[in-house]
Amino acid sequence: MSQPVPKNVTAWRLNNAEKAELKKRVADGESEAEAKYSLQLAKALANESRKSAALAVATNASEASGGTAPRAKAKAKAEPRPSPSAVEGPNQGYYSELQACEQAILAEFPGLELESPLPLHSAADSVDAAAAGVQDPFDAGKARVALSLHGVYRCSVSLWSLNTKASPTPDIPMSMRRVRDMASYFYGEDGSKPAFMTGKQIEVMACDANSVAASRLQMVSPEELAHSMIIGCSNALKSKSWPTVKATWKAVMLSVPCSFILMLPSNLWMEAFNRRQNVLQLHESMARTAVQTTLELMSMKSVVQAMGPSYQKLKDADLAAELTKLGCKSVVGGRKSKDDEDSGAITANLLTIAQQVAKSVLTNPACVASLMQLEQEFGTRSPFHRMASLGVIAKKPSSSAMREWCLNCVVDGMLFESLSPSDVSKGSLSGDKHHTGLVTLYEMKWKAP
Repeated sequence: MSQPVPKNVTAWRLNNAEKAELKKRVADGESEAEAKYSLQLAKALANESRKSAALAVATNASEASGGTAPRAKAKAKAEPRPSPSAVEGPNQGYYSELQACEQAILAEFPGLELESPLPLHSAADSVDAAAAGVQDPFDAGKARVALSLHGVYRCSVSLWSLNTKASPTPDIPMSMRRVRDMASYFYGEDGSKPAFMTGKQIEVMACDANSVAASRLQMVSPEELAHSMIIGCSNALKSKSWPTVKATWKAVMLSVPCSFILMLPSNLWMEAFNRRQNVLQLHESMARTAVQTTLELMSMKSVVQAMGPSYQKLKDADLAAELTKLGCKSVVGGRKSKDDEDSGAITANLLTIAQQVAKSVLTNPACVASLMQLEQEFGTRSPFHRMASLGVIAKKPSSSAMREWCLNCVVDGMLFESLSPSDVSKGSLSGDKHHTGLVTLYEMKWKAP
């Protein structure tokens, strides 16, 4: 599965982020020439993977729509397309990278893939933490009973008992960038924070309650959950903290929470689809609104200020740094810039806007009632579900009365369908030098005779 080295690797130019990484690696003692070639090779391989994946996706889409499949530029004779598998089609590059990470881990832990999941112990004071798991390990007898009675069996398994290269949807391209983001969030940017799965688990398919085994398990959960653990451990291998986290990483990989779900193999695609729908539903139901985020941040600020006199007057940037130091995590991802109010990152900009909202909007019961009405009617489609939009209402109106009036205008417009949720955004509320924003327009209506 290893990719051949592309031509003209050294012709690739490094962008600013890659130059910064090169500088850091050289500062850590790596040869500049070797580090630069490594970054250029990664770009070249990624480019080849994208081209291969793009051709596979286009081919699949063409076949699904009944069109003519695009042809590769290579002059080789066309061959019948084999049955799709996870390591073929659009994900060859993805799985090549994943396999390289797996091989690096197993080289560090020879025979790890053959080890059983770690058992639970009752005498913790006399047992090495690296030899103790956090959940009852797989037991075939218990699995048969639980699956026969309930269709579900929960236990712990070894990460290596999962078939990490078998996907229910092999023709759908996966993103290594997003998996690396997940690994950074759960295990630290350099993998230096190994952690057992707590708020999540791996669900796998059980076809027959009487013949279930913890080997080559087909995942039903999104594959990225297991893949992010592999990436996290691979990152840790390269970090200075590896000697101190090595034993913990081994324990984490040998005590993975797992649920066996009894299902027909023909239903695997549907069950896998529904697991990804679960992710969307959790976000829809549990993601904080701008009001909730504001109140939570103000509560967190009070906690920090109670730590002592020196914390009473922290600047927003210092407060953000202190919250991160205490352990509050920021969402990792490329969907939004880090300074975006709704990126999920704890930044000085977010704290500044939250304090403005708390002071100007949430102290007015009428404004709060309007926000609650929009949430009740529109859910996460409410424009003020986003901190960016609510921040405009906190800053733009010329007075408290105008703020209340502007919110009432938005509520009236949305309830009586002269405005749709997509019509109300940070840009449409604030306006610019070419367009009058809604806030200015509503103030003009207030003042009009």
